[in-house]
Amino acid sequence: MAGQNPGEYVTEPAKRTPVLRDVDVVVAGSGLCGTFAAIAAGRCGARTVVVDRFGDLGGNIGPGMIIAGGLTIEAEGTIPGGISGIPKEFMERVRAHRIGPENHFPEESRICSYVAWQMMTEAGVEAIPSSYAADPILEGETVRGLFVETLSGRVAVKAKSTIDGTGIGEIARRAGAPMIGFLARTDTQVEYVRPAYMKEEFPT
Repeated sequence: MAGQNPGEYVTEPAKRTPVLRDVDVVVAGSGLCGTFAAIAAGRCGARTVVVDRFGDLGGNIGPGMIIAGGLTIEAEGTIPGGISGIPKEFMERVRAHRIGPENHFPEESRICSYVAWQMMTEAGVEAIPSSYAADPILEGETVRGLFVETLSGRVAVKAKSTIDGTGIGEIARRAGAPMIGFLARTDTQVEYVRPAYMKEEFPT
């Protein structure tokens, strides 16, 4: 393809990145899992920050508006062991605000975002919307937070614990963590696929 230059690189200048926050927990992504993890951390008294690429909370179940999706469908398919605890409370709050039928996504997505903001605020969780969790902050092999691309530029969020809620394990991958990707599930078996970049000694 015209314009491609295989093997060519651009050297970025070294720079100092300002620390925006220094907290206990930073969560990359505010989808269902990231949202529930942030709320749980906040309720346990941890200073918690959530970073999400959308301008609102809820990830694909909120502003992402999954085509032919729905909160009930997503929760039943992604929460092992069924719905209880914070996920159950979240579902109940969404139902309390619902006017139309279940899984009417244009309405439900906005309610999900509202309830996510409400529950995170109550738990003392801070959100940084419209921002990308770009890279992990590494000290050796230990993750110490996130580099975040915001509308105002690149910043750092230092944290004692970092949770990858991106849905594709992007922060874990960039940190060099061994990964096993989920491929399919049936009533009798679970099949996994190992990413090509993983070493052979990690089992499938």
